[in-house]
Amino acid sequence: MIQKTNIFICVFQRAFLVLWMAIVCFPASAQTALVPDTAFRVFLSKTYPATIDVNNKLVISEAAKVGPVINGSGAAIKNLEGIQYFTSALTINFSKSSLKFIPDLSNLRKLEVLNLSGNQLTSLPFLSSLGRLQILNVSENKLVRLPDLSSNDSLIELNVNTNLLDSLPNLSKLIRLERLYVFKNNLKKIPGVEALVTLKDVGCMFNELENFPPLNKLQNIRFFNAAHNHLTVPPFFGLNSQILLLDVSNNLITTLPDYSSYTSMTTLNVWLNKLTFKELLKTTSVVNYLKTVLYTPQKPIKAGKAVTLSEGSPFTFQTGIDTGVANVTYTWFKNGIRDTVVAKDKWTLPYVQLKDSGSYMAQLSHPAFPGLLLQTDTFHLAVQPCVDVSTISTITSEINCLSTGTLKVLTSSGNQVSVYRIKGKTSGKTYASANGSFEGLTEPSYLLTLETNYGCGKNYTKEVQIPFIKCDDYVITPDNDGHADSFFFEAKGKVDIFDKRGNLVKRMNIPGEWDCFSENGKVARGYYMANINDGEVQIGLTVAY
Repeated sequence: MIQKTNIFICVFQRAFLVLWMAIVCFPASAQTALVPDTAFRVFLSKTYPATIDVNNKLVISEAAKVGPVINGSGAAIKNLEGIQYFTSALTINFSKSSLKFIPDLSNLRKLEVLNLSGNQLTSLPFLSSLGRLQILNVSENKLVRLPDLSSNDSLIELNVNTNLLDSLPNLSKLIRLERLYVFKNNLKKIPGVEALVTLKDVGCMFNELENFPPLNKLQNIRFFNAAHNHLTVPPFFGLNSQILLLDVSNNLITTLPDYSSYTSMTTLNVWLNKLTFKELLKTTSVVNYLKTVLYTPQKPIKAGKAVTLSEGSPFTFQTGIDTGVANVTYTWFKNGIRDTVVAKDKWTLPYVQLKDSGSYMAQLSHPAFPGLLLQTDTFHLAVQPCVDVSTISTITSEINCLSTGTLKVLTSSGNQVSVYRIKGKTSGKTYASANGSFEGLTEPSYLLTLETNYGCGKNYTKEVQIPFIKCDDYVITPDNDGHADSFFFEAKGKVDIFDKRGNLVKRMNIPGEWDCFSENGKVARGYYMANINDGEVQIGLTVAY
């Protein structure tokens, strides 16, 4: 019996020894984990050697002991798989590395500070179980979205600067948040910011923010920087805010609230907006405003327009800026050169000339704001000739033995001609017409001038020529005295004889003799014109009895 007992004890001891060796030499797989990133594995083996076994695996039980701070900043790690087992860590810092992947961090329930800034992350895991997290810094990454943060109500600081975010989750549940940094993204709004009553410092510059909701509840705010956005109205924090610095520079702001109750404010930066003196004068009630308010320069204010006029027309430049504000001086520039200074928002050119064409802009100054010149955008003034003589044409009829000449002046629709004047080159006599039509012309050459309602006149570049057909004049005395009783046409062909009214009185073949008779008998005395062969020759005939 004793021998059997000894054999049993011996067998049991050997089995226990084998089991112990198996446990020591071959740990259970549940106690280790892979660390796929070589750089991370090297970092752990050097910094926390107990966490990596001989097989280059993570010893989970050892990882759980590491803390309170894990600082791997600059370690060139791409994959942080394995960090989820460091459950005692209060602070994890892997900033300025090469991180592209972060595993599930839901087991790191003690974590208070997570710094993953300066990496290449495009997304983050869910962080809702990190109820103790106070500081989250994921700035300078490539994040296009953030996870829901509504459960992370212990957050004191949230830093997502310099990412690719075009939206944020609603932040209204972050009731302890004091510092919010979201600058250099593509944000158009910050959801829930109006509910963050503990906020002290906000940096949201270099975004696309267009407006803020009323921020009256943010009575703890001290620094608010919203520069380089698309704001048209700056934020307002209610009356008697204790804010120290408000920067809304480089926006599109055109109006300002009354900040006179912000007696603690040391800096109000409103430069590079589109503020007029009417709005800027509101800041003179701020304590020590010339030192507190940064107001210069401002962006050009849209006021200009393109105008095309005919020379001689009146034109008034007007900006529409600060028209009713006292002590504003307007300095006008033409093509970059100072032209005139006026005390009112009107500069009138009573008669514009061709030389007035150009680009104009105005600078406004006010004695309350030394060094500030408000500037308009550009007024483009194009002055055209009051009459474009290159478009003028004429229609004339001839002067002949029977009739005087006529002239019709034709102009394009763009020429606003009110008076047409011609002057006989030989006689010097002048004639005027409102419609460009002239009759009874007896001279072969005239000078033409065209005038507008504004008194501008242009000379037609050519002399107006009226065709002139010279007549040979003869007298017929059909009294049978044997002298000039008829007229003999020597030419061959035909002749048409007209009275002075242009009525045909006789048509006959020639050569032949006209004895002052028509088909109706002897013609009356007076002047007649003989047209030989359809204008080949014209002869004036005076019949006298």
